[in-house]
Amino acid sequence: MRLLALCIAIIAGTFAQTARAAEPMPLTYEQFEAAVSHLDLAKCPAGLPQQSAFCRATINHHEVHVFTFSENADQPLIAFATYDVDAVKSLLE
Repeated sequence: MRLLALCIAIIAGTFAQTARAAEPMPLTYEQFEAAVSHLDLAKCPAGLPQQSAFCRATINHHEVHVFTFSENADQPLIAFATYDVDAVKSLLE
């Protein structure tokens, strides 16, 4: 019984410590490229960063999701925008 209580205390303590230590992790282009099917865009849409940045797009649920990554360092995600697919349909044809 003491062993069970000790195991529960250790697991609870480890979980609480992990929960406190958890911080948001930046999404890098390397991670995105490996995990998300996407299209390379020649240039980023207006309203998203243009300097030292590049954009990738996904289409899901009748929406176009555009991800903007920095060209610097680990190429972190720096902006995101969603567009209704009907609004950009002519661009896709």
